[in-house]
Amino acid sequence: MKLRWLAIPALAVALAGWSVIAHPWGWLYGLGVHPYPESSDTPWTYQMWSGIIPALTIMTLFGSLGGAYRMRTCHVDTCWRLARYPAAGGQYRVCRRHHPDDQVRSGVTAHHIQLSHDSWKRAAGR
Repeated sequence: MKLRWLAIPALAVALAGWSVIAHPWGWLYGLGVHPYPESSDTPWTYQMWSGIIPALTIMTLFGSLGGAYRMRTCHVDTCWRLARYPAAGGQYRVCRRHHPDDQVRSGVTAHHIQLSHDSWKRAAGR
């Protein structure tokens, strides 16, 4: 288990080393910081504004979507179903398959919702 976590920093170091060796400007070239020919009217930041910054924006959007989806999945480990039902008084959100109530596992019906609502009203004293 520890070897897998050690492989991530080792991979990052290897990629950084490769980027320095692969091009004379190294990792700065990938960010778009490199000189243009003297006769060019293009500013040195052109590649940065048209390359790395939009790419980081897209990666951030995809990461946010993935995080939002993961936030709404079942609390049971390795379950990727959407969590639609509260369990343990709302402390956990689980999918239909992992809900402890048999009626929910077999499918939520209008009758089950009415019974849950009535028991909630009795408990709340309404």
